[in-house]
Amino acid sequence: MKRIAQVIVLLAGLSLWLPGQLRAADKPVFRIGTHVSTFGSMDEVAAKKGYFDEAFGKGGYSLKVFAQGKLMLEALLANSLDTGFTAARPYVAIVAKKGRVTGIGVNALICKTQSIVVAADSPIRSLKDLRGKKIGTKIGSSENFLLSSIIMPSVGIKEGEWTPVNLDNTDRVPSVRAKAVDAAQVEDPTLSLSEVNGWVRRLVPDFCPYDNTPMIQIANPQTLAQHSDLYTKYYKALLKAHQFLRDNPDEYARIYTDALNARGAKFEYKVVRKLLDGVTLHPRIDAPIVKYLSDMAKSIHATGEIKRLPDFAKGESFNTKLLDQVLK
Repeated sequence: MKRIAQVIVLLAGLSLWLPGQLRAADKPVFRIGTHVSTFGSMDEVAAKKGYFDEAFGKGGYSLKVFAQGKLMLEALLANSLDTGFTAARPYVAIVAKKGRVTGIGVNALICKTQSIVVAADSPIRSLKDLRGKKIGTKIGSSENFLLSSIIMPSVGIKEGEWTPVNLDNTDRVPSVRAKAVDAAQVEDPTLSLSEVNGWVRRLVPDFCPYDNTPMIQIANPQTLAQHSDLYTKYYKALLKAHQFLRDNPDEYARIYTDALNARGAKFEYKVVRKLLDGVTLHPRIDAPIVKYLSDMAKSIHATGEIKRLPDFAKGESFNTKLLDQVLK
């Protein structure tokens, strides 16, 4: 049990800073945040392949791995990051409250990387069996919003008929194994690692029948105003990683496997190769993404959490020109 927790903590909690924290004032270090989950792999592979070195020069960037997208958003708002990504719900809430953040693209669509799991020996067989049960989630997060507003109602379970237990990603599988909770929301790569090792069992294959959550690529408005060229360089490097995934998925998987295991995990290449099939690249903030964010805003507004509706249809909080120029 202790070993399981240690593996997942190492996987999700370790921050990786690459060289370049200090540099001449006229050559600012571009501070990149990425996610410990599979949809954060593009930044790690871009670093390992040298794409960021090509874009920014040696020591011209730093990369930090975060356990949650919301933490990246908080770091960016605190002026500790220049770019990262966060799920739709926290992004919408911050924009509604006039927070200083700019959406510049989409990191990925992540429904294929998520599921609800129970212990391998649990008597729970379906979502309907979760009535009256304790479920590990992150209260206030996009995933919790999805669980409470879409997934549980889809099987007739109302709010108050199950108990959300506030858990960080690192604690969910250990809590399921220890029977501290009956089920939990889990993402890849922890999801596949836990499943392959026989620790958990999925109740649904993934979340795609319920929602296809976009991770919004965000920019620090201050840096964007002063050094917009750095974001152009970033996207050129990142899109090389996207193309590398499309053209060479096997080699990409080997590089990402090494990156995961360097953080203390024990992944087999074949597991990583399979879970990468769940990464859906979708870099643009296009009409479907705008509609998704607008619908999310209406849902949050109905709860009273936000007092105004951002006008995403008119481009509030967006700067899509950078990516458009790179993709020309």
